[in-house]
Amino acid sequence: RPQGKKYDKALEWKTPVVNTQWLSDIFLGHYKAIQQPDSPKYKIFNTPNLFKVEYGLIPHLMVAWKQPLSITQELYNKATLNPPVKKRRLEKPSNVMVAPAVIEVSLAQVEAAQKEGKPRVVLSYVNDQDTIVKRVTNLGGVVVNDVEQATHLVMSKDTITIKLVLAISLGIFIVSDSWVADSSAHQTFQDEKGYVLQTDNLKLSYDITLADTLNKPNRNEFLKGKTFYVTHGVKPSRRILHKVIETAGGSAEKEMRSFVRLKEANAENLYIVSAENDMHLLSRFSNSIGIFHPNALIWSIVTQKFILDNAEEKVPS
Repeated sequence: RPQGKKYDKALEWKTPVVNTQWLSDIFLGHYKAIQQPDSPKYKIFNTPNLFKVEYGLIPHLMVAWKQPLSITQELYNKATLNPPVKKRRLEKPSNVMVAPAVIEVSLAQVEAAQKEGKPRVVLSYVNDQDTIVKRVTNLGGVVVNDVEQATHLVMSKDTITIKLVLAISLGIFIVSDSWVADSSAHQTFQDEKGYVLQTDNLKLSYDITLADTLNKPNRNEFLKGKTFYVTHGVKPSRRILHKVIETAGGSAEKEMRSFVRLKEANAENLYIVSAENDMHLLSRFSNSIGIFHPNALIWSIVTQKFILDNAEEKVPS
């Protein structure tokens, strides 16, 4: 129904108001509807069929429903006499690194380790999780699942993970699994300085090491004063990227500002993080504000260099 506070505000802000037929047509591949919100058929609000299907838009999808499926007796006999063979499950090689499974740990264990000043370790892409958990526990530490509870992030490879990105902003130790192995051998947790995770990928791509990044001060304020809107189709998910932004001191908007409000506001420090499959939703903003890949945001934090101002990192419109 064309009424209510939202409808009134849409008219005030000159935001197009359409019926559900508009959504249905776009869903069925009629993308021209995006540019035709003022079409008369999208202004009919009292129709009983809210999601009417325009079959003329999808003839290729209707072919299967119009032509009967012909199965000969020979094909039927062949299928019944020779059922599909069950595929044998392949065992994972023991040296393959996988994302760590959830660790069973109680809040009391975490609080006890914190009170005693013992390491609280979170894992990301490690070779042998069970061995690492056992070694940390034997030394009086505890392995946690949430990087925000941790004092140390342990990794076996310089893979850029969300836990690594969050750890950089949180200011916790980021060490290789050798730190755990050597600590176990010496029966006491070793000084972390000699075990900073080696990052050949960073060195190759941005001529910077993780040690360089960890020497940068105020990493939890790297995005301070900057506001981000993350579209829904991004990967990593919108929820995860919001956490990444806020941990680095930035602000994440849950709702996108209207085009009118965006023009009125100072958009200098407002950024949109999106993916190519969401760009049709942002066509009106492409000339007013920078729209960037999630990777540009992540690499900005990892390198502590704000590469979102680089035009090469923009999503093509």
